[in-house]
Amino acid sequence: MNLVDFVPQEQEVKVAIDLVQRLEVLSTKQLTTDILESLLFSTHYITQHKDFFHKARNRHVTLIFTDKAQLSFNLGDDYMGLNANLILYKLSSLEGKNQTEQTIILTEEMVHHFWDSADEVYVKSIVCEMIPNVILNPELPGYIIVG
Repeated sequence: MNLVDFVPQEQEVKVAIDLVQRLEVLSTKQLTTDILESLLFSTHYITQHKDFFHKARNRHVTLIFTDKAQLSFNLGDDYMGLNANLILYKLSSLEGKNQTEQTIILTEEMVHHFWDSADEVYVKSIVCEMIPNVILNPELPGYIIVG
């Protein structure tokens, strides 16, 4: 499968060692150093969580960073079908955030995938267990960054 309009990254994309075989990262433009660092922090927090090795599903996921409203897939003649796990991140939303906010956004979507849960409150509570100085805001539900 080829995803159309993605660019090779000039900087190395680093993730926690326990997720190297489970993640692929694609982007329609160069990722900023801040986003790359937030991605590394996020994957580190995920793999350090107490439940990661016995609860997290062992499924590959492709992280797609883009602002495009439409993505194109080129399956080619050798494909009869495709099963893909994708997480889409809106670059313009990430680029305006500080590193903690970026890390929260990246982590939350990966927790949905690896913990195989659509429950927003449950996922947010897991994210709060992972990222220091982040607590659940019971009113929204959302996050409060402490300190």
